[in-house]
Amino acid sequence: MRPVLLAVLITSSCAVPSSPSPSVTLTPPEAPKPPSTPPPPSPGVIRGTVRVFASNASGQSTESAPRGDEAGAPKGSSGKHPPEARAIPGDLVIGTAEVLTAGEVLKRVAVVTGLRCEHGGWASERMHRLHCVDGDEPVARPRLEGAIEALARAEAFRFVELNLVAEATFVPNDPMYDEQWHYRAMKLNLAWPITRGDASVVVAVLDTGSGTNADLTANTLPGIDLISDPMTAADGDGRDLDPFDAMGPVPAQLRGSSWHGMHVAGTIAAVSDNRLGVAGGAPNVRIVHVRVLGRGGGSTFDIATGITWAVGEAVPGLPRNQNPVQVVNMSLSGTGAGSQTYGAAIASAAAAGAIVVVSAGNDDADTATFQPCNAAGVICVGALDLMGRATTYTNYGREVTVSAPGGAIDRDDDGNGKPDGVLSTVGDGRYQYLEGTSMAAPHVAALVALMKSQNRTLTHAQVVAALRANVSPIPNCPSSCGAGAVDALRVIQAIAPRTTQPGRLVVSADALVFTQATRSNVVRLTNAGDTAIAVRLLTNHALSSNFKWSADTVPLPLAAGRSIDITIEYRAAISSDVDVQTNFVVEGSGAETPLMLRLRRPRVPPSATVVVARVLLNDEVEVVASARVATDGSYRVEAPAGQYLLFAFVDDDGDGTFADDESYGVYPNKQTPRFVRVASGQTLDDVDFSTSR
Repeated sequence: MRPVLLAVLITSSCAVPSSPSPSVTLTPPEAPKPPSTPPPPSPGVIRGTVRVFASNASGQSTESAPRGDEAGAPKGSSGKHPPEARAIPGDLVIGTAEVLTAGEVLKRVAVVTGLRCEHGGWASERMHRLHCVDGDEPVARPRLEGAIEALARAEAFRFVELNLVAEATFVPNDPMYDEQWHYRAMKLNLAWPITRGDASVVVAVLDTGSGTNADLTANTLPGIDLISDPMTAADGDGRDLDPFDAMGPVPAQLRGSSWHGMHVAGTIAAVSDNRLGVAGGAPNVRIVHVRVLGRGGGSTFDIATGITWAVGEAVPGLPRNQNPVQVVNMSLSGTGAGSQTYGAAIASAAAAGAIVVVSAGNDDADTATFQPCNAAGVICVGALDLMGRATTYTNYGREVTVSAPGGAIDRDDDGNGKPDGVLSTVGDGRYQYLEGTSMAAPHVAALVALMKSQNRTLTHAQVVAALRANVSPIPNCPSSCGAGAVDALRVIQAIAPRTTQPGRLVVSADALVFTQATRSNVVRLTNAGDTAIAVRLLTNHALSSNFKWSADTVPLPLAAGRSIDITIEYRAAISSDVDVQTNFVVEGSGAETPLMLRLRRPRVPPSATVVVARVLLNDEVEVVASARVATDGSYRVEAPAGQYLLFAFVDDDGDGTFADDESYGVYPNKQTPRFVRVASGQTLDDVDFSTSR
């Protein structure tokens, strides 16, 4: 992809061609007037923010003005409104109180509404999809909404809804375990000595489907493709038993599978201790890929079908799932006040004893209007960054159950020179950093799979209670990101029979970065054992005396199960890059827990450019406009009316050019580029995205 784009940047003009002003000619009254020249169309405007990958180790700046919750502002203050829910044109989802044939459903609809529809399939014996047409075109949405109201008044069915679209909720970015900070942040790794999962526990990944990666093969069971529409499926057919992720966005330079489902699956159950790639959160459980997201997302009907099929319910026309699941992960989100389609399917899952985990969404908005997070009977998960803060993108609200690591690929808060995204498997045997609530949900799904491995009879209510009761506070989101940051060790300890454990120190970070702008950092110390310990900070570096920590008593006493926040401050000038190795030492035992303190000198912020590109008929990319990104991350670019892709390129080394190893981004992310449509004179706001390596 990138060499082609670079060629375009070099050979194409980035300026928007201006139209000449119309000329005015004075003529005698008797002379005919020349035809008037229409005024040139005014360009559209695209505005937003580009979050530039901020590495503390590669010469990039972390000292620009903080944005939103990065500066400590609480979630919920953005004032953004969710976009209108998208729907499959002409589609209705119908829930019935009793088992009805396709013909009976069609007849009732025709009698009440006069619509001409065809039966599109079953999600269960009591849930149907209809596709309604007017001539050769799908029935328009307003008429469908009128039909829904008429059917409700006539009490013809249990419910009737539009077939809404949900989209993968992620924003993109190995060896690999060392870079999986997200497990340590959640203390999932500390639960592994108790359980790493059981092969009898199966998790359904309702997502974009499967791919090839040896790190997942041994833990993957037969799945299914449930995308009804061949165009959405992008594999040339409809529902079948091949869940391969065939989705590829245009243009051709960007074609290739999204691998979103593969990334989610790897976080849940990548094989561990195999000297390959990454670890999974519950590495001994099994995965079933249920493909419900394709090009442009997926429909509520297909997703509902995926839920009911995954838990073992009969779906007419489909073979029964031979490996009914105990956990369902749905890293997807769409707008809507509440779907009975989802509700009916989730109720089926509950009846089968399965726990449903979903993502909160990535719109920095209230979850009240995002489904399936707002559905009853689900565990909805918000996203945290490496420092345990709510991310800039995560949705928030009373529907959120707990939050878990989702990552921030534009940041490098541990100073290791790599993005703070979630690292997991993708197709073609590769691994990748991604960010989003899509990445947070499978962390909790993995934890729930560990819980089910300990006790298969756990109900939804019991799982929710255990999750909510075992959390840590979220500094910038104290009340609307669920009960808090879920603590996997405490959750497993709460449900697993165990013997008394000696005191054990857990440190919340692997490394802390100090700059001229950030002179102090907070680290959380936790005693994960059953006996009290005392802790001191030990460092023998020449700069050690410049570090001060906030403990009043040394060694610091730490009772069983207690956590305490310690501030570490650097009290000297920072003139060079230095890594100071330190250790927290537990008195008496001699046990040491390392913490790297990284000093980073001031940097020059990297220069970023936003490029507006048109996709031509031959799938080539033509640049039509560009604009520099301001120091606060904002950009404004003008472009003629049309449909475009947006890119951002970063000059990491400051040499004035973009190189192939430098950071870049695609709106809304690299994995699923989305077209932006701009009309003449229109201003599009909040077109935000990130760059990363």
